[in-house]
Amino acid sequence: MPNRQPLSYHTNTFSSFSPALERALYKKVFRQSFDPYQLVPRKYNPRPRLGFCWSPRASRSHPGRRVVVLDCEMVGCGSGPLPRRNEVVQMSLVDFLTGEVLMNNRFVWPKESVTDWRTRIHGINEASFDKAYEEESHYFGRDRPRDRVIWSGWREARKALWKFVDDDTILIGHALHGHLHALQMMHPWVVNSALITVDPCREGRMVHANTPGLKRLVEDLLGMEIRANSDWYSSREDVLVTREFVIWCLQNPEDLLKWAGRYS
Repeated sequence: MPNRQPLSYHTNTFSSFSPALERALYKKVFRQSFDPYQLVPRKYNPRPRLGFCWSPRASRSHPGRRVVVLDCEMVGCGSGPLPRRNEVVQMSLVDFLTGEVLMNNRFVWPKESVTDWRTRIHGINEASFDKAYEEESHYFGRDRPRDRVIWSGWREARKALWKFVDDDTILIGHALHGHLHALQMMHPWVVNSALITVDPCREGRMVHANTPGLKRLVEDLLGMEIRANSDWYSSREDVLVTREFVIWCLQNPEDLLKWAGRYS
């Protein structure tokens, strides 16, 4: 059962709701969800390529969650001095309505050679994987297989994501198209939280064309400080903060418009 206790991460506490309020929240987020191609004029680029896959069809026997929030940390991979593509190196997922943490900073070992670990951004390097396995083994025992702790490549990470996501699920993320591109997947119903300040009323009216980053948004609108104890990104923290930001925008559309007027 979903955890209805207060959600927290470091010094921040996040929203939780009764089942009745969850139903009301679903109606609001449904009205903000788009087909990805509708968002192309708003600088959301799904960038489909050969080999990209759509999320699986909904199944009565194994339905996906109604709404989830995804965040990934990535590294640059490929031969040569410059990265050719991004690969997922860490992934977190929460249920948007209940706040239940479905994936908590799960590590993903890149399939291609890493050109740039981007440790300066998220603090992850090759040694992080050994540390993650050692920490898991401490709690679950040495017989716990390594592949239960660390996924092998983006395909395995995508397969794990699809245990919770089908083509009826609304998928939320900040700059979501980058995460989906790294997972080589397409999804029919998306909420890109980076665009909520651009078109909150779904009327084609530009509220603010150049959206600031997630840290600036939550500081301005929620009065919430993130990455307070570190300059590094955490997919667990970012996924919870993205959820909280979207909830605030859905519940405070007039305040959002006032902020956009001041910011622009």
